[in-house]
Amino acid sequence: MMADGPTDPAALFEAAERSRQAGDVAAAIETGRRLAGLVPGHAQVRAWLGSVLLEAGDASQALQEFDAAAAVDAALPGVAYSRGLALQRLGRPTEALAAYEEAIAADQDDVAALANRGSVLLDLRRPAEALDAYDAALARAPDAAQLHYNRGRASAALDRAEEALAAFDCALAGAPDNPDIHNSRGNALLRLRRPADALAAYDRALALDPAYPDLAGTAMHVAQQLCAWDGLAARVSDVCAGIDAGRRVCLPFYALAVETGPARQRRCAEIHAAGYSASPRPAAGPRDPSGRIRIGYFSSDFYDHAIGHLIAGLLETHDRAKVELTGFAIGPARDDAMTRRIENAVGSFVRTGPAGDEEIAALARSRRIDIAVDLNGYTRNSQSGIFAAGAAPVQVAFLGYPGTTGAPFIDYMIADRVIVPPAQRAHYSEAVVFMPGSYQCNDDARPVPDGTVSRRALGLPEDGFVFCCFNNVYKIGADIFDVWMRLLRAIDGSVLWLVAANDAARSNLQKAAAARGIDPARIVFAPRISPADHLARHAAADLFLDTPRYNAHTTASDALWAGLPVLTCPDDTFAGRVGASLVAAAGLPELVAESLDAYEAMALDLARDVAALAGLKDKLVAGRDSCALFDTAAFARDLETAYREMWRRHLDGAPPSDISVADLQRA
Repeated sequence: MMADGPTDPAALFEAAERSRQAGDVAAAIETGRRLAGLVPGHAQVRAWLGSVLLEAGDASQALQEFDAAAAVDAALPGVAYSRGLALQRLGRPTEALAAYEEAIAADQDDVAALANRGSVLLDLRRPAEALDAYDAALARAPDAAQLHYNRGRASAALDRAEEALAAFDCALAGAPDNPDIHNSRGNALLRLRRPADALAAYDRALALDPAYPDLAGTAMHVAQQLCAWDGLAARVSDVCAGIDAGRRVCLPFYALAVETGPARQRRCAEIHAAGYSASPRPAAGPRDPSGRIRIGYFSSDFYDHAIGHLIAGLLETHDRAKVELTGFAIGPARDDAMTRRIENAVGSFVRTGPAGDEEIAALARSRRIDIAVDLNGYTRNSQSGIFAAGAAPVQVAFLGYPGTTGAPFIDYMIADRVIVPPAQRAHYSEAVVFMPGSYQCNDDARPVPDGTVSRRALGLPEDGFVFCCFNNVYKIGADIFDVWMRLLRAIDGSVLWLVAANDAARSNLQKAAAARGIDPARIVFAPRISPADHLARHAAADLFLDTPRYNAHTTASDALWAGLPVLTCPDDTFAGRVGASLVAAAGLPELVAESLDAYEAMALDLARDVAALAGLKDKLVAGRDSCALFDTAAFARDLETAYREMWRRHLDGAPPSDISVADLQRA
């Protein structure tokens, strides 16, 4: 039954508009629908009703009204733009882009359409075109803070950090209390290697909006990069409380190097994964007559990067009679020697460029990939949405991210018995593949350093004992630094050799040493150099000291390959057990300390017992060609066994479940 009220169209419209102005959107919609029923062919009425529905958050119904208006009068001012808004909110960016372009064709001075066109282009990972759209809008509205902010986002996506920072500063002039701008400004400053300034920007954004998604964790991580330990415990506590409450307070990667623990790390990952909309997986494609499984390796790190150096040998060693390889190089184009090596190692190498998640997933589906392997996880430049969109029937997390993804769209995780002991199994959402040795692949084709390096040229003492740790400085906490300073105090003439960090971190570490009674000059910072030269300089060190919560990963493999013993102390997380996995697979399980006290005592004993340390080095070097850690061919065969079992289970209709490669090989 029609509600009582006026039936004259003009009176109905006045009543509907009064309701809208009064904030009674429900009444406005009800009256607007009555009006549309009376004059169904009136384009302006349908467009007005669509705008009210859009205000109410019903983009789907709004789009129907805008489409009805356009069907009557395609040239009606504003209808193309309004269709773009509805389509954008419905997650249909390609169609939204076409609608905005239609609006701009009708009115080249439509600033809103130009701006929104830029936003859609950013969503479609087309930042260069987005930048042009924002410049066109700014030419017409030069003082619009939001346009400067969006221009900065496009510049940042093009990795033009200086340009992005300038745009964000312009935006702040017009909107000084906008937390989005302060957050993005922090990101640009971080890219410019100005972490202290970045932290100030993040803290300002948090002061304006304490619930800003993921920002508390980002600020915490930058404080770690600065080795700014004062106040760090409070930041960690806030992040832990937020994760416990189910809030998005921290990106999963940033939760790995602090005292979160495995259960909380899984919860943090699950909160993050919930932000992706998972699509159905593709069905298995027609089989290769040879029975080969089609493997797709996806990474943004197929270049002179730690992951590139680890994975290259595996890709070259895979048995082409058993697996067909495609490498998907996601993100910005790279063209260094490692990229070319990886490109030559796989049967097909796809440079996706700045493509969107669904576009890359569709590309994988078109190639009938059987098993998609995510080498990024939740690391920088990752695109986890590729796997949420369903790139392949079976999807696997491997190598890049040392933790659970917490994602229902990832079926398996490659690990080992050291990484995931029985007591910790419940903290991983994926089915776990237990490799016989370490989970980490290595490249046994690397040259072995000849050991002829000059300590003097490296700024090290000729005769003093050299403790070293080439881990990123954010992994260094006050507790392990206390241990290291006690070691320096106990061993006369010893030094601690660390990787060069930002100026603020170096200063903070030197101050921390002085506060503990150690001459800051006894901390020597190693500059970043080429991988080959870095590998060679390990010969100048005596003992590698690992960090406990987030261990050495590639840095440990480098040290062990160079013949430098690594002393590690595992905890109960993936990132905190990698060192033990690598050291054991290298044949030196005796260098896995059960506690920090044991770690400190073992370091002291080795620094005082030249013969014992030399024996460990000899054992490491003698076993380099036979140990599990550096047997690339055996690792490839083991991983192929796991892939075959995953695929067999999928074809049998069985759900993913844990796989023991050693058990399969014994069967």
